[in-house]
Amino acid sequence: MVYEINHRFQLRTFESLHFDFGDVAIDDRYPGEEDIEKVIRKAMAAANIEGNRLSRKNKNEIELFFNQFLPRGTKKRVFVNIEGDLQPTATHEMVHHSLRLSALDKEATAFLSENFESELQNDNRAVLEYLHGWRGGLTNDEKQLFLPGFQPEMFIQTHKDIIRTFVKNDGRSPYVVNTSRFKNPQSLVLVSHTPEKEFVFQLIAHAGYIDAWIKSPDKGFYSIDYEYWRRGKDRVRRGFNPDFFIQLSLDNYIAALETQGQTKPLDALRKLQDDGIEYLIKVVEIKDDDDDDEATPAKAEYAKDHFEKVNQKLRATNIADIPKPYRDDAAQHYTFDLLKPKEYDQWFASLRKGEL
Repeated sequence: MVYEINHRFQLRTFESLHFDFGDVAIDDRYPGEEDIEKVIRKAMAAANIEGNRLSRKNKNEIELFFNQFLPRGTKKRVFVNIEGDLQPTATHEMVHHSLRLSALDKEATAFLSENFESELQNDNRAVLEYLHGWRGGLTNDEKQLFLPGFQPEMFIQTHKDIIRTFVKNDGRSPYVVNTSRFKNPQSLVLVSHTPEKEFVFQLIAHAGYIDAWIKSPDKGFYSIDYEYWRRGKDRVRRGFNPDFFIQLSLDNYIAALETQGQTKPLDALRKLQDDGIEYLIKVVEIKDDDDDDEATPAKAEYAKDHFEKVNQKLRATNIADIPKPYRDDAAQHYTFDLLKPKEYDQWFASLRKGEL
C-alpha cells in the first residue's frame, strides 16, 4: 500500500506542495514512503490493528483517504461512434447454434423444412430419429405434461398444408414446414423463447410477402454497439445481435401487394425503386411483453441510428467498390424494429398492406 500510494503522488503534478494528513503535515515536497507509512500506522493503531496485514476494506478506506489529496483530472473519456467502411457479412459464415434436446420440452423450438432428410447432417438426423422413437412411445397424458404455455396446435390445424409436427399427434416441436414456405437458408432454425417462436410462425404464414429470412445467433454474426446509464449513474457499453433479418425483394413484394388489391402504398415503394433500391431488409429484435430491462430503449435507439448510417453509406458507395460476390445484393435499404408479441398483429398487418 505504501509503495502504490507513493507512486500515485510521484506521477501527479500539484499546483502547490502542501499536504496536511492530520498528524503528519508536509510542505515544499512530495510525501515520501516514510510519511505515508506513518499515516497508515497511526490509523492502524487507532483501529487496534497489529502487524503488516490489511483487509480489502482497510485497503479501500486508505485509498479513499489519500485520493482526496490528489489533483482532480480535467479530462473525461468520451465514447464516439466512428463510421467505418461497409463490411459485407455472409449468412453462411454464421456460427452454428445448438441446444439440449430436453429444451424442446420447454420453450425452445426447432423448425425444419420438408427436405430435412437431405439437408441435415448425420448427427442431427440421428437425434431426430431418437426423438421420434421416444415421443412416439408416450401416452397422450404423458405428452400433456410437456406442453408449453404457448399452444401452436391451432395454427397447425388451420395451416396443415404448410406446417406439421415432426411426431404425429404431438404438439411440440420440431415443426416441419413446407419448403416453399420455409424461406430460410438455414437447414435447421432454433429459437430459445416463446416470443421468437410465435414470430417464426407469423413469418411462415406471411411467406408470400417475404423473399428470405434468417434467425441470427446471439453471438458472432452481426453485433450492434449501444450504451446506457445503468440505474441512472453507471455508464455501460455493450453489443447485441438482432434476432431476425428479413429480406423483401421490392419487385416480388409489389407484385404480391397488387395481387391483394393494395394500391395506396405502392407509390412509396416505387419511389425506393426509383432511388435504386432492390431489397428491403427488415431487422427485428424480439422482447417479451413484460420486458422492463433499462437497456432495451438504448438498443432500439442505437440500432435505428446504426442502420440509418448503413443506408447512407450504401447510397454513397459505388457498386464497383463492393466485393464482387456481394454486388447483386448491395442495393438494399434497412429498417429496424424492436417488437413485443402484443405488437405482432399490427406489424404483420402493415406488412400485408405495404405500410413499411
